[in-house]
Amino acid sequence: MGNHRKGDNSLTPEQNRLLAYGAPLFLYNDDNVDSLESTAGTDTLKEMLEEWWEVTDRKSALETISWLLNEGQHAGADPALTEIRQRGIEAITEEEKADEDSKIGDAFTIAEFVMGVNETTEADLPETVLAWDLVRAVNMARWAFICGYINEDEMWEAIRTTAGIAKESFNSWEEYGNSFAVGRGIWRGETDDYETADEVVGALLNKEDSPWKAIEW
Repeated sequence: MGNHRKGDNSLTPEQNRLLAYGAPLFLYNDDNVDSLESTAGTDTLKEMLEEWWEVTDRKSALETISWLLNEGQHAGADPALTEIRQRGIEAITEEEKADEDSKIGDAFTIAEFVMGVNETTEADLPETVLAWDLVRAVNMARWAFICGYINEDEMWEAIRTTAGIAKESFNSWEEYGNSFAVGRGIWRGETDDYETADEVVGALLNKEDSPWKAIEW
């Protein structure tokens, strides 16, 4: 984490607090946690926004942020997690796992892996993977601002809304991070995705220069 700070004090403490909700993806993308700048060039960001999100202007950027906050991936993944938490992992049938229309198969893959690695039970699985969408919403707002699709006020407003939802939905950075990591895993149903996300979360929770250490939930 040591090289993930710009250290120029260009942002206010409140702005740094807001950006902390996007920190997992800042680390992923090798960006600084205390700056609005990106290591990727604007053209690259525009390409990624268009390719991954079909975001090309203000309207599509704001619509995508709204979708992440109100529906996102958690709309499909959370019911699958609830099934696993309530019925137990052994009760999930092969037929359910194979259902292309639900996320139960992907949720099962990640839940089984997480429980095995951490030696925990279904009860310890997050109730929601909302944080995966919230972290992405912060990043979407930041990228959209860098690309000139939204102005700085609109960016901070979107991030402030995201942070408010996070505060209402989680009790700690640890809970938020766990929800993010499991959500990223279920996103593609790949245990590798969970593992790399879990490493990033571990760094944010434990490294001395992490914003999650400096900023109280």
